[in-house]
Amino acid sequence: MHTPNADSIPDPAPSHSRRRYWSLRDSLKGASLTDAIKSDSEAVLFSLKCFAAVVLALYVSSRIGLTHPFWALGTVYLVSQPLSGMSVGRGLYRFLGTVIGAVVTVLMAPTFVNEPLVLSAALASWMGFCLYIARLDRTPRAYAFQLAGYTTSMIGFPYVMNAGAIFTVASIRVQEVTVGILCATLVHALILPRKVSYLVQTRVAIILADSERWTRHMLGMARDVLLASDRAWSAVGMLDLHQLSTHLPFDTVRGSVQSGILRVLQRRLLAVLSLSGAIDDTLAELRELSHDVPTRLVSLFEQVRVWLDTPDKIIDLGASEVLMQRLHQHRTGVSTHTSWHDLLIDRLLSHLADLILAHQDCRLLEQRLKTARPRWNFDLPERLLGSREGYILHRDHWLAARSAIGAAIGITISCALWIWTSWSDGATAVSLVGASCALFGIVDQPVDNLIRYVVGSIVGIAVGLVYGFVIFPRTTDFASLLAALSPALLITGSLLARPQYALAALGVVLTFPVVAGLGPTNAPDFSAAANGVIALLIGLLMAVASVRLFQTIGTSHSTRRILRAIRRDVARRATGRATEVTRWTSQMVDRISLLVPRLAGDSQSSYLLRQALADVRTGNTAGELWTLEKQLRNRKVKSCVATFLDELAAYFRQPEALGVANLIGWLDTAMIAVAADTSPASAQALSLLTDLRRDLLVRAIPQNK
Repeated sequence: MHTPNADSIPDPAPSHSRRRYWSLRDSLKGASLTDAIKSDSEAVLFSLKCFAAVVLALYVSSRIGLTHPFWALGTVYLVSQPLSGMSVGRGLYRFLGTVIGAVVTVLMAPTFVNEPLVLSAALASWMGFCLYIARLDRTPRAYAFQLAGYTTSMIGFPYVMNAGAIFTVASIRVQEVTVGILCATLVHALILPRKVSYLVQTRVAIILADSERWTRHMLGMARDVLLASDRAWSAVGMLDLHQLSTHLPFDTVRGSVQSGILRVLQRRLLAVLSLSGAIDDTLAELRELSHDVPTRLVSLFEQVRVWLDTPDKIIDLGASEVLMQRLHQHRTGVSTHTSWHDLLIDRLLSHLADLILAHQDCRLLEQRLKTARPRWNFDLPERLLGSREGYILHRDHWLAARSAIGAAIGITISCALWIWTSWSDGATAVSLVGASCALFGIVDQPVDNLIRYVVGSIVGIAVGLVYGFVIFPRTTDFASLLAALSPALLITGSLLARPQYALAALGVVLTFPVVAGLGPTNAPDFSAAANGVIALLIGLLMAVASVRLFQTIGTSHSTRRILRAIRRDVARRATGRATEVTRWTSQMVDRISLLVPRLAGDSQSSYLLRQALADVRTGNTAGELWTLEKQLRNRKVKSCVATFLDELAAYFRQPEALGVANLIGWLDTAMIAVAADTSPASAQALSLLTDLRRDLLVRAIPQNK
């Protein structure tokens, strides 16, 4: 008996919930099972399309004489996604992963044909390598690597004792999976397709509306402690937007154009995120100094708020030019005798001018995203025509290796127990352990997701026994088989469209056809079914134990590693070792997006997120200062700036980055030296040092404040 097709599980979502406007999860929170089954139009449509694809897959599979139709059925539900572009992309990655996994398994089998335990260890090592790559990738592409490892588990372990049959089984699996992929992608792409581009545009509109709301609140002197958290959540939104953009080339003929526009838009969103935080912290520092913002600026802020409240004005070049001129008129410049308060005001106005341009650019690019013309960039401002490098993801090689090694150890131990006990159905249990490690191990805490799937699988076992011994014996032809399958498939298909039930529903739909013995004859075999069910239950328990023991990574541990990576790269930037500004900033914002769900519920989350955002600005400003330091002519000034940068790098290299007061003392020394110099480069350096002082003061704020 074969293991339930656990590969139907979509990219296992992190156990931490996404923000409410990104996911159906929160909108359905608290809903009962009865509510979830009710006629939701999108869920019903998705379920009907999945069922149509299953009908086609089962028909093709039976017509060409394939013997494992439950593999094709499982593949349909694995590949099917609510959006057509996602289904096409997922189908491609599944096909590639299946072929790669099958080829590697077939090549390994003859080498260790007489050594079952050695062959098992080799297969486990290959699966660990696939998991390592999948964890590093962090895009929908990772699914190909997951499926490569999963396919090895499905066709390798059941035939470790009979390695000569692996080629035949691998060939059949590739064929069944290919049939399922083709049927699913055709149905979802041709029948009432739901486009990724529409969802992308909706999410872009939400992110831009939120960013404009933050700016209005800031300029209205709101003291909302949640603003830093809201900005950090926008980093999560940008990550989700990047993940969605990878599906655009599979969505429409304009998908590649839209992907190019999104890359530029994300670069400007990074600017909005950074500038908004800089202005907010500047206003906070002015309040700390017991200074109110001058009345002349309050009036100017109100004009900017009105401008942001009128969408037509945001993209009106004339309206923004008027605001820019007024901002320039209020800037008094800096001199040797400029006070800290005046320096802050000058930097505030400078950042506000840049923020106005960034908001305008984002709305302009949003318009281009909707039209997606081939020559979308022919009349854009020069500032938007620079680097188009995409979103850069954070990769933690150590955590990926730890998860991969843990998976290999867990699978190998399971194989050793099976071979040592000579358990005839042990291959079924081990296959499920391998599948669970490969598919759920890409997140830090996979147990919750796995348990949801296990619950669904247990329900699927019960449903499968009913189908196998009560319903299937009464079916006489293909039509009656489909009629019998339709209630279970339509209900689970509807639940698949509801995130809180998706994993459990997949457990049901991928388990019951196998337990029921769905095949060319549908002939029930009680002895085989009983042994198989026992193996499945033991395998599920072994999978949970293996994942919990060897692949679970504590939230606090992963959070510390992310914060350490942020500090390490700030130090690298301060020493001139990270010169690609957009690439560096993008990766740092991605790290913040990873921090947000991990800090959910932490009493210090707002402080830590505000500090992380300030660290991103610190790194960028330090990199600019490092470049500018080479242009300074006065040796004393140059020495003071260089010494400060060295101290800054040393500070951020510390495990906990302690002693910010001493660092600010070095910064003040550099500011005094630079302010005494009259060269143009020194004036620019003074502005950068002002920004650094403001951002470092965030680290001096007590955590309980």
